Amino acid sequence: MPEANNLELFLKKLEQLFILLRKETKNKSVYIAGDFNIDILNNCKNKRDRNNFLNLLISYGYIYYSEAPTRITLKSETCIDNIIFNRGKDLSKYLNIELGLSDHRALFILNECGMQTEPNNRNIYKKRMFNNKSILRFLEELKTSSWNITTRNSVQENFDNFLQRFKLGFQQCFPLKC
Repeated sequence: MPEANNLELFLKKLEQLFILLRKETKNKSVYIAGDFNIDILNNCKNKRDRNNFLNLLISYGYIYYSEAPTRITLKSETCIDNIIFNRGKDLSKYLNIELGLSDHRALFILNECGMQTEPNNRNIYKKRMFNNKSILRFLEELKTSSWNITTRNSVQENFDNFLQRFKLGFQQCFPLKC
């Protein structure tokens, strides 16, 4: 995430990352998620920064998922958080959800992929099935969960509580199946 006065350095480092990923990943899908701190909405205040960022993505074959606000305050709506990837719009399900944990929305990609469970020649795979019913159930689970986030806990303890609750809900709503 670039500081306000250091966008040029950030873009240079991001370009170095793209070059490295091109060499290391060959024909594999790459997803990079983060708070890039560069508003990509059409009505953003700094079009130059937006265009430099988007031109860099495009020049290395990357595109972004979110075109909707990801940080909403009383004074502004910006799209500074995103998931960028190196393939054309794939069949992944993208979600931009308000969890009420911060002024940033949560971004999710649900992507169907097989997972080998036994190292043998039979190649047994398990999958997580994502459908509208299970996604709605997961969203409801996220909305109604008790997150146990307090100012008495450290940031790490709050994150660990969040992650534990999130994983439990995810595994319950999208169980592994053969």
